[in-house]
Amino acid sequence: MMTRRDLLTSGVALSASSLLAQSKLLRDDVLRGKELFDPEDVAGTAMVPSERLLFDFGWKFIFGNGTDPSKDLGFGAGQGDFAKTGDFKFAKAGFDDSKWRSLDLPHDWAVEIPFERDDIGSDDSQLRSHGYKPVGRRYPETSVGWYRREFGVPQSHQGRRICVEFDGAFRDALVFVNGCFVGRNNNGYAPFCFDGAAFLVHGGKN
Repeated sequence: MMTRRDLLTSGVALSASSLLAQSKLLRDDVLRGKELFDPEDVAGTAMVPSERLLFDFGWKFIFGNGTDPSKDLGFGAGQGDFAKTGDFKFAKAGFDDSKWRSLDLPHDWAVEIPFERDDIGSDDSQLRSHGYKPVGRRYPETSVGWYRREFGVPQSHQGRRICVEFDGAFRDALVFVNGCFVGRNNNGYAPFCFDGAAFLVHGGKN
């Protein structure tokens, strides 16, 4: 096992400039500052940098509802929701999101909503809550949020591995691509990633 110190002292290193020179695919305007590599290429004679695109811009947002499917884009209204046919209309290209709010990530709707100061069950005003965000089962109108983004994938990317990586989403995040449920992540503190290549439309909108 080679530690980071061993790697540095061995003199085996690749400069960022040399990697950039090898690839004409990298786009400076969307790079996060480092390149990703396919682990299978490491054993080969050459390592080909892959593109890493920033998806923080151009999102849409709307509140859902934690108890009423009719107010939650119809999600959970039927037993066939998770069929492989991919019938989640809100996750299909061309869905009307004109009433959704436009925003960029990172975004946290719980930070934006006002504090709630409910009585905690006593007539004594000194025992009233100091305030908290109305998120949870008691507040279905402000406990579910939907984010949506359309993007294109070039036809030339057919056969490539294409992943969507999230730095974090708090919490219980469900991910859909082109009407299909791709996966979920329950942890709100760690990055997570889904391979969406099997669900993508190449040469069109997703």
